[in-house]
Amino acid sequence: MLDIHQIPCLSDNYGYLIEDKASGKVASIDTPDADAIIAAAKARDLRIDQIWNTHWHPDHAGGNAKIKAEFGSVTR
Repeated sequence: MLDIHQIPCLSDNYGYLIEDKASGKVASIDTPDADAIIAAAKARDLRIDQIWNTHWHPDHAGGNAKIKAEFGSVTR
C-alpha cells in the first residue's frame, strides 16, 4: 500500500512524499521547498530514498541538492 503526503510549498505549489508501506521506501516527487519537505519527512519519521521530478524548472527541482545532502537520496 502507498501513502501519499501532499506538502504545500512556496505560495502556489506542492511537493509529495510517496511512502511504500511494505518496503519502507519513500520517494519525494518535486522539490520546490526543501526545508518544508525535509520537515514533513522528519515529522513522519520517513527517510527519502529517491527524488523524482516531473520536470526541471526550479519550482519543481530546486530542493533536490539539499534533500539529497540530508538523506543521501538518489535523483531519478
